[in-house]
Amino acid sequence: MNPTRERLILGLIVLAYLALGVLFAFSSPPFEVSDELRHFAFVEHLARGSRLPVQRAGADALWEQEGSQPPLYYYLASRVVRAFDTRDFEQLVRLNPHARIGIPLAADNKNMVVHPPAGYTTSGTLNALHVLRVFGVLLGAGTLYAAYRAVRLVITNRPWLRLAVVGLIAFNPMFLFISASVNNDNLLNLWAALAFWLSLRLITRSISWRWLPAVGVLLGLAALTKLSGLTLAPLVWLAVLLGELLRGSHVGWRARIRQVIWPAVRAGLLLAVPVMLIGGWWYWRNWQLYGDPTGLNAMLSIVGGRTIPVTSLADLIGEFRGLRYSYWGLFGAVNILMQPTIVYRLLDLLSVAAGASLVWQLAVRWRRGLNLRAWQGLFALVWIIAYAVSLLRWASLTMASQGRLLFGALPAASLLLMLGLGGIPVRPLQRVLPGVLLGVLLALAVSSPWVIRAEYRPAPLITRDQIPADAQAYGTEYAGMMRLLATQLGVRSVSPGESVPIDLYWEVLAPMPRDYSIYLHAAGEGQVTLGQYDSYPGGGTRPTSSLAAGDILHDRYWLPISATLEQPIAAWISVGLYDLETMDKLPVVDPAGQAVGWPVIGRVRIAVPTSPPQPQAELNANLNNAVELVGLDLPAETVEAGGLLPFTLYWHVLRELPDDLTLFVHLVDTEGANHGSGDAPPLSGAYPTSFWAPGDWLRDPHTCQIEAEAAPGEYWLVVGLYNAITGERLSVVNQAGERKGDSIRLARITVR
Repeated sequence: MNPTRERLILGLIVLAYLALGVLFAFSSPPFEVSDELRHFAFVEHLARGSRLPVQRAGADALWEQEGSQPPLYYYLASRVVRAFDTRDFEQLVRLNPHARIGIPLAADNKNMVVHPPAGYTTSGTLNALHVLRVFGVLLGAGTLYAAYRAVRLVITNRPWLRLAVVGLIAFNPMFLFISASVNNDNLLNLWAALAFWLSLRLITRSISWRWLPAVGVLLGLAALTKLSGLTLAPLVWLAVLLGELLRGSHVGWRARIRQVIWPAVRAGLLLAVPVMLIGGWWYWRNWQLYGDPTGLNAMLSIVGGRTIPVTSLADLIGEFRGLRYSYWGLFGAVNILMQPTIVYRLLDLLSVAAGASLVWQLAVRWRRGLNLRAWQGLFALVWIIAYAVSLLRWASLTMASQGRLLFGALPAASLLLMLGLGGIPVRPLQRVLPGVLLGVLLALAVSSPWVIRAEYRPAPLITRDQIPADAQAYGTEYAGMMRLLATQLGVRSVSPGESVPIDLYWEVLAPMPRDYSIYLHAAGEGQVTLGQYDSYPGGGTRPTSSLAAGDILHDRYWLPISATLEQPIAAWISVGLYDLETMDKLPVVDPAGQAVGWPVIGRVRIAVPTSPPQPQAELNANLNNAVELVGLDLPAETVEAGGLLPFTLYWHVLRELPDDLTLFVHLVDTEGANHGSGDAPPLSGAYPTSFWAPGDWLRDPHTCQIEAEAAPGEYWLVVGLYNAITGERLSVVNQAGERKGDSIRLARITVR
């Protein structure tokens, strides 16, 4: 490939990147890029002529933890924002309190901000936002140029591979997504790419001491852009040291080390002085304000420390999965996956293949002696490791395992990835695999903006005719403003840790000045909460203040169920509306106008694995070949007249029961006369028999109230199951299937 053609292809890659970057910039709704709202708030604060923020825990500021960041990016961006009228900024920011931040598998509430369903009108703030997004795309183009210059120093004889490295960066969907946002990472990525290029020059060519201070200026600007910019200075100094060592190859290693001591000290001073002159004031300010030159203590007091410690290999693997995903593409509030999700596996496979190839290439080169290219590759690896260690340190302090935080090493990582794929031992694959990787990334870069747009599309309004015929009519009204027309429970049974799909069909009765939240509760006996899900209507996209009288809305939610239950239960599902600010629930009335204290829409079985019990006394009573009474716990066989007799039954379910049955409890004398009772649904109604499933082993506590007039003597405790509506009892049958009555004698009881 001649130089002219190479430059032409490079230009086409950059143009494609710019076009995709602008597409990304206008695909994400305002402030829906990770932390963009906080970054823009800092910029807008400076654009108004305000001083740098002084961070205090509990202070109510939109920039939150980002106010602790070094200010260079924000100062430059504020010069741009000054040209726009941003007085409507805070009015545009309506935070979604139910946003599922960092939960990619959440089916709703992807939006961090509540957006008007009809779209935005022209606004000075929005214009400023999009200009800054395009500014970020241009900074990304500078990163591409610096990466190309760096790669030319390593790959000297394969132009197509050089271009593949640049394409790998340009078409990385996450790099495009972050570049097309308001984020100080974009400026730091440029400084890091330039520093990587200059470091490779220092390794490859002799030092020109006169321009080392200029490199120090670059490092100072990086230190004034983001704390992770401090990582660059020791890496550049290491490049100086490595270059000097390699150029002394005609002497032994000890002699080389002695002869580079003074150049290393000299280079360190020439690099460090500009860094301190440019960025030192910021770290001195932090020391004076917070007692910490980095200001991390102030940042952590706002963003919060790490709440989920890594305690096992599974935890570590889970975080590494999120890191990989967010390196290639995890959009929005770290909650929108690329589609189809199988592409993550493909990218993993290609990365593993590249890593294995690099190990093989290094082993071959090690036997022959390391050349300059091998040392450059090892330096790129050190660059990546330095960033990984920095990220690991930050992630140990707070929840921050995001791949975009490694983009300061993106040129180095892309270089090694392409060197691995381009040097794979199977020659026919040396061009195929890089081409496959670039093709996959380009396809994802083109499709991802449309995936992002779809996730923020407002839930559609429907008509009554679109409500499914099999939906359960409901009709309750909430404060005369909303009516729940119908509901559907998507399943009859779930396991702990799973979710219940629930469809709700709402009708708006009157305009609402406030944004009310929907609550979904799964409750057990005594209304103990077993699962809860809260949201604005429309999965967060249709706040009640935006709805008009007559609107009909279809909501679908997934109600998570607690994973800590000990035995099966039929949970009640309730739905309501409440004011998040006051936590007051809206009053509910049924279609007849009667007040409803607990608006239940149905019940769902929560299936908990059970095992055979070990009762005090074993029984073997078969009721209609549907259920067995297998055991009894009886704490005492003597009871006072007028007292309570507690006991516990153990059931084994053989087949499904179509009806909800009641347990009758009788204390009978020798003539069959009843002197005590305790009829009640099994398990106090928490798990009706119509929900019992074959294989269940159930522990069922009951009591029998003894009549005060019961004469002292011997009695039998008798139980059985019956239909409370028809009065029909289940029959007791023997092994041959013959009916042996409809009651079971449990034990002889003495009344005193």
